[in-house]
Amino acid sequence: MSRRFWIYLSSVTMLSCLGTVLLFPSAAATTATPPHPDPGRVVTIKINAHNGVPIHRLLYGINYDWNAVPAARIKAFAQSMRYLADATIVRYPGGWNAEAFNWNNNTERPWSKVSKVPGANPNTILKLFPEMSFITPSAGAIKNSAEAASVAELSANLVQRYGSRVRFWEIGNEWWLQRGGKKNKAVRERNLKRYAHLLDVVVPEMKKADPAIRIFATAEWQNPADMRRLRYLTGAGVWKQIYGVSLHTYCGIIRVLCSSLPAAIAKIRAASGKSFIYSSEWAVVRHDTPRDFGIRNASYTVDAIRDMAFAGIQLGAYWPPVREIPALAFESANYKIPFATGIVFGWMSRFYEGLALRVAGDTRAVAALDNGKLTVIVPSYSERRTIFRISLRGTAMRRIVSARVLFSDAPNARVNAIPATIATLPVRFIRVKDGETYVQFTLNPGIKGRGSAYEIARVVLANR
Repeated sequence: MSRRFWIYLSSVTMLSCLGTVLLFPSAAATTATPPHPDPGRVVTIKINAHNGVPIHRLLYGINYDWNAVPAARIKAFAQSMRYLADATIVRYPGGWNAEAFNWNNNTERPWSKVSKVPGANPNTILKLFPEMSFITPSAGAIKNSAEAASVAELSANLVQRYGSRVRFWEIGNEWWLQRGGKKNKAVRERNLKRYAHLLDVVVPEMKKADPAIRIFATAEWQNPADMRRLRYLTGAGVWKQIYGVSLHTYCGIIRVLCSSLPAAIAKIRAASGKSFIYSSEWAVVRHDTPRDFGIRNASYTVDAIRDMAFAGIQLGAYWPPVREIPALAFESANYKIPFATGIVFGWMSRFYEGLALRVAGDTRAVAALDNGKLTVIVPSYSERRTIFRISLRGTAMRRIVSARVLFSDAPNARVNAIPATIATLPVRFIRVKDGETYVQFTLNPGIKGRGSAYEIARVVLANR
């Protein structure tokens, strides 16, 4: 694994790192194994170990929602995001907070979600996380283009104050939704023009304050035409100074499928002329019913991160790990009970790195190859008593490093905020009649100490 930002001391992390090492069977090994006591359906996972794309470490970022995490709890939040989520970057002050935030006194102007309890100030949070991204405001300039100069002055001052500690800077939050732009095309077009004007004014001032910072323009990820127009309306010299594009890639059943991300991001790159993509807000958005919460949401989160990796997204920030829907959060409100989505996010951050590999046969599985280790994470969904076989053909893997399973005691509960459990996953090598070798395990066995649906497996193999 690559070098980490933190040393992890939690029981969750320690548990996830322990495991029995099993050696690859020799040529003299038995070519058949005893039948499984409850065979169920057999699903084969085939991995192309020679066809992968790089997984960027900063993909595993999170949003700090200034309204959701009070300053008094910031240390507990930071500790949790380190050991549970293995977060690599933190976005501040989070979404619409950026448009209401007063950087001078750590307060917010009145708006629909203003908090009576202040969140952490910039200097405090910068001491707790090694990598940050900041959002400068845009709402004043979207409302009145004459305000662009004052916004530019504020933004340049922020860069002078924090630029040596903050590399990544976004200009504004969701200009396309401001002032009713979601439903009114004329307003949206006016917002676009005013945002382009803001870029023309603010970007040179920020770069003058610190030429080394990386500035991101924002746009809607499903609308490459907006990006094309924004590029056209912004001065060519200014556009060259913009490092990349910030997108809010919410995806799922009630929106567009996450599997469409690679194609959509390719269109955004073509429209913008920028290769660096920051998914500055993302989460799996499904039916918004209790049936899709908890470990089910964790399963879909595995898929979403895979799709982001194959889209080549270099920087990401989950929105948000602390939220009003408990089972979609990473953990309980007191930061003591990890939920399935938080555990799986940490699994992906720690183990889904290096190269993301193509998977055939059963495409729900994700696989990554890093420094001679192959990690396979398999969401089982609702299938009961299913045998999974990972084909080792062409992988050179010789031993099992660790095998874990994540399950919920009540995956079908109406309100599935029940904490998830991690257990050792029984796994073995088998060799079938055609001579091919597999790693085999069963998910959703419905036995004591295991789950009956939506179990998620994590198997780590090594080549020596």
